Amino acid sequence: MPVVGARGWDLKVECSAYMPLAWESPRSSDDSQRVGVDRSYSYEDEDEDDDEYINPRIGPGRGDEESSEYAEGWRRAFAWPRVLLASFACLLAAVRIVIVSRRPTPFQQCHGDTPILVGTHHKTGTVLLKHIFLKEVCPMLGWRCSFDNVPTPCSSPAQARAAGLQLCFLQHGVRFKVQGSTEPYRFIHAIRDPLEVILSGYQYHLKTTEKWANRPDRRYNGTTYRKYLNSLPLREGLRAEAKHSMRDALKTMPRLLNRTAGPCTLVTRLEDFERDWAGTTAKIWDLIGVDRSTAYRLDRAVAKHNVYGSRPRYYNKHVEKNASSRGSMRQSLRHIDDAYANILRVRAKLGYPAHGREWQGDAA
Repeated sequence: MPVVGARGWDLKVECSAYMPLAWESPRSSDDSQRVGVDRSYSYEDEDEDDDEYINPRIGPGRGDEESSEYAEGWRRAFAWPRVLLASFACLLAAVRIVIVSRRPTPFQQCHGDTPILVGTHHKTGTVLLKHIFLKEVCPMLGWRCSFDNVPTPCSSPAQARAAGLQLCFLQHGVRFKVQGSTEPYRFIHAIRDPLEVILSGYQYHLKTTEKWANRPDRRYNGTTYRKYLNSLPLREGLRAEAKHSMRDALKTMPRLLNRTAGPCTLVTRLEDFERDWAGTTAKIWDLIGVDRSTAYRLDRAVAKHNVYGSRPRYYNKHVEKNASSRGSMRQSLRHIDDAYANILRVRAKLGYPAHGREWQGDAA
Protein backbone atom coordinates (compact mmCIF):
# COMPACT_ATOMS: atom_id res chain seq x y z
CA MET A 1 0.00 0.00 0.00
CA PRO A 2 1.52 3.36 -0.95
CA VAL A 3 2.36 5.95 1.64
CA VAL A 4 0.12 8.92 1.02
CA GLY A 5 1.26 12.46 1.71
CA ALA A 6 -0.56 15.54 2.92
CA ARG A 7 -2.11 16.26 -0.46
CA GLY A 8 -2.96 12.69 -1.38
CA TRP A 9 0.34 12.06 -3.20
CA ASP A 10 2.21 8.86 -2.52
CA LEU A 11 5.97 8.45 -2.16
CA LYS A 12 6.30 6.91 -5.62
CA VAL A 13 4.75 9.99 -7.19
CA GLU A 14 6.85 12.32 -5.04
CA CYS A 15 10.09 10.66 -6.16
CA SER A 16 9.16 10.09 -9.80
CA ALA A 17 9.93 13.70 -10.70
CA TYR A 18 13.56 13.14 -9.76
CA MET A 19 14.05 9.74 -11.37
CA PRO A 20 15.27 11.07 -14.75
CA LEU A 21 18.15 12.68 -12.91
CA ALA A 22 19.11 9.40 -11.30
CA TRP A 23 18.80 7.30 -14.42
CA GLU A 24 20.70 9.63 -16.71
CA SER A 25 23.84 7.71 -15.80
CA PRO A 26 26.86 6.70 -17.96
CA ARG A 27 25.87 4.83 -21.06
CA SER A 28 27.10 1.29 -21.68
CA SER A 29 26.76 -1.07 -24.58
CA ASP A 30 23.55 -2.61 -23.26
CA ASP A 31 21.92 0.39 -21.51
CA SER A 32 19.50 0.99 -24.34
CA GLN A 33 16.98 -1.17 -22.48
CA ARG A 34 17.18 0.94 -19.32
CA VAL A 35 13.86 2.50 -18.44
CA GLY A 36 13.84 6.27 -18.12
CA VAL A 37 16.78 7.09 -20.42
CA ASP A 38 15.95 9.41 -23.30
CA ARG A 39 17.07 7.90 -26.63
CA SER A 40 15.40 10.55 -28.79
CA TYR A 41 18.66 12.51 -29.11
CA SER A 42 21.45 11.16 -31.30
CA TYR A 43 24.63 12.76 -32.48
CA GLU A 44 23.98 11.18 -35.86
CA ASP A 45 20.99 13.49 -36.20
CA GLU A 46 23.28 16.47 -36.56
CA ASP A 47 24.08 17.89 -39.99
CA GLU A 48 27.23 16.02 -41.08
CA ASP A 49 27.80 18.36 -44.04
CA ASP A 50 28.13 21.44 -41.83
CA ASP A 51 31.90 21.50 -41.16
CA GLU A 52 31.62 24.75 -39.20
CA TYR A 53 29.17 23.32 -36.65
CA ILE A 54 30.65 22.88 -33.16
CA ASN A 55 28.78 20.81 -30.68
CA PRO A 56 29.22 22.49 -27.28
CA ARG A 57 28.76 19.17 -25.52
CA ILE A 58 31.79 17.69 -27.33
CA GLY A 59 34.08 20.57 -28.07
CA PRO A 60 35.90 21.65 -31.23
CA GLY A 61 38.39 19.68 -33.29
CA ARG A 62 37.71 16.20 -31.99
CA GLY A 63 37.20 13.03 -33.97
CA ASP A 64 34.26 10.72 -33.52
CA GLU A 65 36.01 8.30 -31.18
CA GLU A 66 37.71 11.02 -29.15
CA SER A 67 34.51 13.05 -28.98
CA SER A 68 32.57 10.04 -27.73
CA GLU A 69 35.14 9.38 -25.01
CA TYR A 70 35.09 13.05 -24.04
CA ALA A 71 31.28 13.08 -23.69
CA GLU A 72 31.31 9.77 -21.84
CA GLY A 73 33.77 11.17 -19.36
CA TRP A 74 31.60 14.17 -18.62
CA ARG A 75 28.55 11.95 -18.16
CA ARG A 76 30.43 9.71 -15.74
CA ALA A 77 31.67 12.71 -13.78
CA PHE A 78 28.15 14.03 -13.16
CA ALA A 79 26.26 10.73 -12.85
CA TRP A 80 26.68 9.93 -9.17
CA PRO A 81 25.97 13.45 -7.93
CA ARG A 82 22.68 13.22 -9.83
CA VAL A 83 21.88 9.88 -8.24
CA LEU A 84 22.65 11.27 -4.80
CA LEU A 85 20.54 14.36 -5.47
CA ALA A 86 17.55 12.26 -6.53
CA SER A 87 17.94 9.97 -3.51
CA PHE A 88 18.14 12.95 -1.17
CA ALA A 89 14.99 14.43 -2.71
CA CYS A 90 13.12 11.15 -2.16
CA LEU A 91 14.34 11.03 1.43
CA LEU A 92 13.05 14.54 2.07
CA ALA A 93 9.68 13.58 0.56
CA ALA A 94 9.46 10.53 2.83
CA VAL A 95 10.34 12.59 5.92
CA ARG A 96 7.71 15.20 5.02
CA ILE A 97 5.07 12.49 4.63
CA VAL A 98 5.96 10.95 8.00
CA ILE A 99 5.82 14.34 9.75
CA VAL A 100 2.45 15.22 8.22
CA SER A 101 0.99 11.79 8.97
CA ARG A 102 1.91 12.14 12.65
CA ARG A 103 0.46 15.61 12.98
CA PRO A 104 -2.39 15.56 15.52
CA THR A 105 -5.91 15.73 14.08
CA PRO A 106 -9.10 17.07 15.72
CA PHE A 107 -10.49 13.56 16.31
CA GLN A 108 -7.26 11.70 16.97
CA GLN A 109 -8.29 10.99 20.58
CA CYS A 110 -11.45 9.31 19.25
CA HIS A 111 -9.68 6.78 17.05
CA GLY A 112 -10.20 3.17 18.06
CA ASP A 113 -12.88 0.54 17.78
CA THR A 114 -15.77 2.51 19.27
CA PRO A 115 -18.96 2.24 17.17
CA ILE A 116 -19.85 5.08 14.82
CA LEU A 117 -23.41 6.42 14.81
CA VAL A 118 -24.68 8.56 11.94
CA GLY A 119 -27.87 10.52 12.57
CA THR A 120 -29.70 12.72 10.07
CA HIS A 121 -33.06 14.49 9.84
CA HIS A 122 -35.58 15.01 7.05
CA LYS A 123 -33.99 17.07 4.23
CA THR A 124 -30.59 17.50 5.94
CA GLY A 125 -28.52 15.33 3.59
CA THR A 126 -29.83 11.87 4.39
CA VAL A 127 -29.54 10.56 0.83
CA LEU A 128 -26.04 11.99 0.36
CA LEU A 129 -24.63 10.52 3.57
CA LYS A 130 -26.36 7.20 2.99
CA HIS A 131 -24.73 6.94 -0.42
CA ILE A 132 -21.33 7.78 1.03
CA PHE A 133 -21.49 5.19 3.81
CA LEU A 134 -23.67 2.47 2.29
CA LYS A 135 -22.13 2.45 -1.18
CA GLU A 136 -18.53 3.43 -0.46
CA VAL A 137 -17.26 3.45 3.13
CA CYS A 138 -18.69 0.22 4.50
CA PRO A 139 -17.88 -1.95 1.43
CA MET A 140 -14.36 -0.52 1.06
CA LEU A 141 -13.47 -0.97 4.73
CA GLY A 142 -15.23 -4.31 5.04
CA TRP A 143 -17.33 -3.02 7.92
CA ARG A 144 -20.54 -4.50 9.28
CA CYS A 145 -23.06 -1.66 9.06
CA SER A 146 -26.75 -1.19 9.80
CA PHE A 147 -28.89 1.30 7.87
CA ASP A 148 -32.25 2.17 9.39
CA ASN A 149 -32.16 -1.06 11.40
CA VAL A 150 -31.41 -3.22 8.35
CA PRO A 151 -30.09 -5.89 8.47
CA THR A 152 -29.65 -5.56 12.24
CA PRO A 153 -31.55 -3.32 14.67
CA CYS A 154 -29.23 -0.65 16.02
CA SER A 155 -30.31 2.43 17.93
CA SER A 156 -27.64 2.71 20.61
CA PRO A 157 -23.89 2.27 21.11
CA ALA A 158 -24.57 -0.81 23.25
CA GLN A 159 -26.61 -2.43 20.47
CA ALA A 160 -23.87 -1.70 17.96
CA ARG A 161 -21.25 -3.28 20.21
CA ALA A 162 -23.39 -6.35 20.96
CA ALA A 163 -24.08 -6.93 17.26
CA GLY A 164 -20.46 -6.42 16.24
CA LEU A 165 -21.33 -3.42 14.07
CA GLN A 166 -18.82 -0.75 13.17
CA LEU A 167 -21.45 1.77 11.99
CA CYS A 168 -25.16 2.42 12.54
CA PHE A 169 -27.15 4.87 10.42
CA LEU A 170 -30.58 6.29 11.26
CA GLN A 171 -32.33 8.80 9.03
CA HIS A 172 -34.35 9.80 12.09
CA GLY A 173 -31.26 10.38 14.17
CA VAL A 174 -33.21 11.59 17.20
CA ARG A 175 -34.19 7.95 17.79
CA PHE A 176 -30.66 7.07 18.85
CA LYS A 177 -30.56 6.27 22.56
CA VAL A 178 -27.32 7.90 23.66
CA GLN A 179 -28.25 9.72 26.84
CA GLY A 180 -26.62 8.06 29.82
CA SER A 181 -24.78 5.58 27.60
CA THR A 182 -21.77 3.97 29.28
CA GLU A 183 -20.56 2.62 25.96
CA PRO A 184 -18.27 5.13 24.20
CA TYR A 185 -19.20 6.07 20.65
CA ARG A 186 -18.45 8.44 17.80
CA PHE A 187 -21.27 10.45 16.28
CA ILE A 188 -21.83 12.17 12.92
CA HIS A 189 -24.79 14.56 13.10
CA ALA A 190 -26.16 16.02 9.85
CA ILE A 191 -27.99 19.35 10.12
CA ARG A 192 -29.07 22.12 7.73
CA ASP A 193 -30.18 25.75 7.78
CA PRO A 194 -33.80 25.59 9.04
CA LEU A 195 -35.09 27.87 6.27
CA GLU A 196 -33.59 25.60 3.61
CA VAL A 197 -35.11 22.57 5.34
CA ILE A 198 -38.56 24.14 4.98
CA LEU A 199 -38.08 25.05 1.33
CA SER A 200 -36.73 21.64 0.42
CA GLY A 201 -39.51 19.93 2.36
CA TYR A 202 -42.17 22.04 0.66
CA GLN A 203 -40.98 21.17 -2.84
CA TYR A 204 -40.53 17.52 -1.91
CA HIS A 205 -43.95 17.12 -0.28
CA LEU A 206 -45.74 18.58 -3.29
CA LYS A 207 -44.80 15.39 -5.17
CA THR A 208 -43.94 12.83 -2.51
CA THR A 209 -45.16 9.24 -2.66
CA GLU A 210 -44.50 8.57 1.04
CA LYS A 211 -47.45 6.82 2.67
CA TRP A 212 -47.93 9.22 5.56
CA ALA A 213 -48.26 12.20 3.19
CA ASN A 214 -50.83 10.41 1.06
CA ARG A 215 -53.03 9.24 3.92
CA PRO A 216 -56.16 11.32 4.75
CA ASP A 217 -55.77 13.31 7.95
CA ARG A 218 -58.28 15.47 9.78
CA ARG A 219 -55.57 18.10 10.35
CA TYR A 220 -55.70 18.75 6.62
CA ASN A 221 -59.48 18.96 6.27
CA GLY A 222 -59.79 15.23 5.78
CA THR A 223 -57.49 15.17 2.79
CA THR A 224 -53.83 14.14 2.48
CA TYR A 225 -50.94 16.43 3.30
CA ARG A 226 -49.77 16.32 -0.31
CA LYS A 227 -53.16 17.35 -1.68
CA TYR A 228 -53.49 19.96 1.03
CA LEU A 229 -50.19 21.61 0.07
CA ASN A 230 -51.04 21.59 -3.61
CA SER A 231 -54.37 23.31 -2.91
CA LEU A 232 -52.71 26.29 -1.19
CA PRO A 233 -51.10 29.37 -2.76
CA LEU A 234 -47.32 29.64 -2.31
CA ARG A 235 -47.35 31.85 0.78
CA GLU A 236 -49.84 29.68 2.67
CA GLY A 237 -48.17 26.51 1.47
CA LEU A 238 -44.85 27.68 2.90
CA ARG A 239 -46.54 28.59 6.15
CA ALA A 240 -48.07 25.08 6.35
CA GLU A 241 -44.71 23.45 5.63
CA ALA A 242 -43.01 25.63 8.25
CA LYS A 243 -45.60 24.48 10.80
CA HIS A 244 -45.03 20.85 9.81
CA SER A 245 -41.23 21.23 10.02
CA MET A 246 -41.47 22.69 13.51
CA ARG A 247 -42.88 19.32 14.60
CA ASP A 248 -40.21 17.43 12.66
CA ALA A 249 -36.64 18.42 11.71
CA LEU A 250 -36.68 21.91 13.25
CA LYS A 251 -37.60 20.31 16.56
CA THR A 252 -35.30 17.28 16.44
CA MET A 253 -32.11 18.97 15.16
CA PRO A 254 -31.50 21.06 18.32
CA ARG A 255 -32.61 18.18 20.53
CA LEU A 256 -30.13 15.70 19.05
CA LEU A 257 -27.40 18.36 18.97
CA ASN A 258 -27.68 18.74 22.75
CA ARG A 259 -27.79 14.99 23.35
CA THR A 260 -24.66 14.19 21.38
CA ALA A 261 -22.45 17.18 22.19
CA GLY A 262 -18.92 15.98 22.92
CA PRO A 263 -15.34 15.74 21.64
CA CYS A 264 -16.11 12.73 19.44
CA THR A 265 -19.11 14.24 17.67
CA LEU A 266 -18.81 15.74 14.19
CA VAL A 267 -21.62 18.10 13.18
CA THR A 268 -21.85 18.30 9.39
CA ARG A 269 -23.92 21.04 7.84
CA LEU A 270 -25.25 20.24 4.40
CA GLU A 271 -24.00 23.68 3.36
CA ASP A 272 -20.45 22.57 4.24
CA PHE A 273 -20.51 19.97 1.46
CA GLU A 274 -21.43 22.69 -1.01
CA ARG A 275 -18.79 25.17 0.18
CA ASP A 276 -15.93 22.74 0.79
CA TRP A 277 -16.56 19.16 -0.28
CA ALA A 278 -12.98 17.96 0.22
CA GLY A 279 -12.59 19.61 3.61
CA THR A 280 -15.89 18.21 4.88
CA THR A 281 -15.19 14.64 3.78
CA ALA A 282 -11.69 14.93 5.29
CA LYS A 283 -13.30 15.59 8.69
CA ILE A 284 -15.43 12.48 8.26
CA TRP A 285 -12.38 10.36 7.39
CA ASP A 286 -10.62 11.76 10.46
CA LEU A 287 -13.50 10.83 12.76
CA ILE A 288 -13.82 7.28 11.44
CA GLY A 289 -10.06 6.88 11.83
CA VAL A 290 -8.77 5.75 8.43
CA ASP A 291 -5.16 6.20 7.33
CA ARG A 292 -4.15 8.59 4.58
CA SER A 293 -3.93 6.02 1.82
CA THR A 294 -7.45 4.82 2.60
CA ALA A 295 -8.70 8.40 2.82
CA TYR A 296 -7.27 9.02 -0.64
CA ARG A 297 -9.11 5.98 -2.03
CA LEU A 298 -12.33 7.06 -0.32
CA ASP A 299 -12.00 10.55 -1.80
CA ARG A 300 -11.86 9.04 -5.27
CA ALA A 301 -14.80 6.73 -4.54
CA VAL A 302 -17.17 9.37 -3.14
CA ALA A 303 -16.38 11.99 -5.81
CA LYS A 304 -19.27 10.74 -7.96
CA HIS A 305 -21.71 11.68 -5.19
CA ASN A 306 -20.62 15.33 -5.22
CA VAL A 307 -23.64 17.10 -6.69
CA TYR A 308 -22.29 20.56 -5.95
CA GLY A 309 -19.51 20.76 -8.52
CA SER A 310 -19.83 19.98 -12.20
CA ARG A 311 -22.62 17.52 -12.84
CA PRO A 312 -21.26 14.05 -11.98
CA ARG A 313 -21.78 10.92 -14.02
CA TYR A 314 -24.16 9.48 -11.45
CA TYR A 315 -26.26 12.56 -10.79
CA ASN A 316 -28.43 12.37 -7.69
CA LYS A 317 -31.92 13.28 -8.91
CA HIS A 318 -33.12 13.55 -5.31
CA VAL A 319 -31.44 16.96 -5.08
CA GLU A 320 -33.63 19.90 -6.07
CA LYS A 321 -32.28 21.69 -9.15
CA ASN A 322 -34.62 24.67 -9.49
CA ALA A 323 -32.41 27.35 -7.92
CA SER A 324 -34.34 30.30 -9.35
CA SER A 325 -37.64 29.20 -7.73
CA ARG A 326 -35.77 28.66 -4.47
CA GLY A 327 -34.68 32.29 -4.53
CA SER A 328 -38.23 33.62 -4.85
CA MET A 329 -39.49 31.23 -2.16
CA ARG A 330 -36.79 32.41 0.25
CA GLN A 331 -38.09 35.94 -0.14
CA SER A 332 -41.69 34.82 0.44
CA LEU A 333 -40.80 32.86 3.57
CA ARG A 334 -38.75 35.74 4.93
CA HIS A 335 -41.90 37.88 4.97
CA ILE A 336 -44.08 35.34 6.81
CA ASP A 337 -43.48 36.78 10.27
CA ASP A 338 -44.50 33.90 12.51
CA ALA A 339 -42.66 31.29 10.43
CA TYR A 340 -39.54 33.41 10.07
CA ALA A 341 -39.43 34.07 13.82
CA ASN A 342 -39.33 30.32 14.44
CA ILE A 343 -36.57 29.94 11.87
CA LEU A 344 -34.43 32.54 13.66
CA ARG A 345 -34.89 30.77 17.00
CA VAL A 346 -33.84 27.40 15.59
CA ARG A 347 -30.88 28.95 13.77
CA ALA A 348 -29.63 30.36 17.08
CA LYS A 349 -29.92 26.94 18.75
CA LEU A 350 -27.95 25.29 15.94
CA GLY A 351 -25.25 27.96 15.75
CA TYR A 352 -26.26 29.36 12.36
CA PRO A 353 -26.07 33.12 11.71
CA ALA A 354 -29.39 34.96 11.91
CA HIS A 355 -29.33 35.98 8.26
CA GLY A 356 -29.08 33.29 5.59
CA ARG A 357 -29.41 33.06 1.84
CA GLU A 358 -32.82 34.75 1.90
CA TRP A 359 -30.95 38.05 2.27
CA GLN A 360 -29.09 37.46 -0.98
CA GLY A 361 -32.19 37.92 -3.11
CA ASP A 362 -33.18 35.84 -6.12
CA ALA A 363 -29.55 35.43 -7.13
CA ALA A 364 -28.94 33.10 -4.18
